[in-house]
Amino acid sequence: MLCISFAPDVRVTAMPRVTDQSLLADIAKNDKWWKVGKSAASCVADQSLLADIARNASNHQVRIAAVERITDQSSLIDIATKDANGDVRLAAVRQVNDPAFNRVVWFVLHPLRHKRVPCDAHPLGAFAQRPSNLH
Repeated sequence: MLCISFAPDVRVTAMPRVTDQSLLADIAKNDKWWKVGKSAASCVADQSLLADIARNASNHQVRIAAVERITDQSSLIDIATKDANGDVRLAAVRQVNDPAFNRVVWFVLHPLRHKRVPCDAHPLGAFAQRPSNLH
């Protein structure tokens, strides 16, 4: 009944009741309604399935939902450097706990890196902090 319902709201509501992690991952990657995919991704607990969703879901909102639940740093770095969508890359960068990686990303990608901008005034907040050794 879950997969054959045409009403997206019914499928979104049903996601927390689904216990099969592989089925949830398949729904997250392939459902044509992004809200259904996002709901399915939020119910997945398996880190390898979350990484698969983050790399292969067709909708970027679903990929972001998966990235926000990933704890594996190597998967996050891979997504942060390879995803085609900038919002997904940024979500992955925000999850990475490696200070060296974050310094490199900041230095390479920060649009205002040559200007002094107060971190609390920058839309990326702490992500925009200029490492002290790069002044």
